[in-house]
Amino acid sequence: MQKQKRQNRLKIFEARFDRIMQLKQKDRKEPAERLMKDMEEVFNIPYSLEPDWLRKNEDVMDLYEKVNMEAL
Repeated sequence: MQKQKRQNRLKIFEARFDRIMQLKQKDRKEPAERLMKDMEEVFNIPYSLEPDWLRKNEDVMDLYEKVNMEAL
């Protein structure tokens, strides 16, 4: 994925996360789960995280981990 296109998509996901965080705690789980699934598809997040992928996608993983905390 092109760098600019990737950054634009990441910004969209960050905006979605910001909207989720404005919801009441009890209403965050389902939107957070959807956001995680969308991120997995768009950024090809591997099921078993590989060190090389992590190194190249730190910003994606930072957001993904934040979203994951809301999906628990």
